[in-house]
Amino acid sequence: MGQDFNQRKLFLTLLGFIVLIAGMGISLRTQAGQNWLGQMISDTVNGTERLWFKPIFAVYETVQEVSRMRTLDEENAILRQTLAQYAKDAARLNDLEAQNLRLKTALDFTERQKQLNNYIYRIAEVIAGSPDLYHNHIIINLGSKDGVRVNMAVTTVDGLLGRIIGVSPFTSTVQMLTEMDNQSTTKGIAATVKGKESASFGLVEGYDRTTNRLIMTKIDPSDPIQPGDEIVTSGLGDVFPRGLVVGTLENKTIDEFGLTYRALVKPNQDFRRIHEVFVVEVPEMR
Repeated sequence: MGQDFNQRKLFLTLLGFIVLIAGMGISLRTQAGQNWLGQMISDTVNGTERLWFKPIFAVYETVQEVSRMRTLDEENAILRQTLAQYAKDAARLNDLEAQNLRLKTALDFTERQKQLNNYIYRIAEVIAGSPDLYHNHIIINLGSKDGVRVNMAVTTVDGLLGRIIGVSPFTSTVQMLTEMDNQSTTKGIAATVKGKESASFGLVEGYDRTTNRLIMTKIDPSDPIQPGDEIVTSGLGDVFPRGLVVGTLENKTIDEFGLTYRALVKPNQDFRRIHEVFVVEVPEMR
């Protein structure tokens, strides 16, 4: 506001100066009549008016243009801040909508599981992780105070994720299936085919990092397992309870010894995108 006042003050001062010169010209023209001296003075005053008015008007226009540029800069700065805030709000809204969808899916998942077995599915949020090629661990926000214990199975709405390998009062460490290999101490998963539980059996005990596929071994040559079958945990052993979805069998080949078959299983779970998980508790384990 102070800037606008100064501009108006300058303009009024210049305008008053022009009016003063013009008044002098008119007065002189009136006094001089038509004689040569009066004409000369009149021409001089007119020339002076033009000489002063043009630069004064140019200065005024320059001041006005600078003022408009400053106003535009201020408006643009405000618009940029508003746009940045809008982008943040939009990203926040997208995150909330995605989380809402995941939680609805998780709720549907737990409702479906109630109809299949009597397991307790404790939902947890992933709070940290180390998704590198050799140490795929994640940290979840459930611990011993929530009843979590070592070797409990962990799954998502898509499929089996891994098992608990470390527990503190408020957090737990999950070892994902991507760490499985034949030389490690990772426990194999007794598996079968959904719908063929009495006829199919194998061990998921490796992970091929090249193809991102789980390796299922010790499949009997007479086993009716076929590509496209859904692989689930068989419940044999003391870690993974029966019926947890592992993935889909892609192919099977004779192993290197020619005695049993091995197969590649495509995991249902995308190990790179994990937000919420379920710790599976079998009531008898309490």
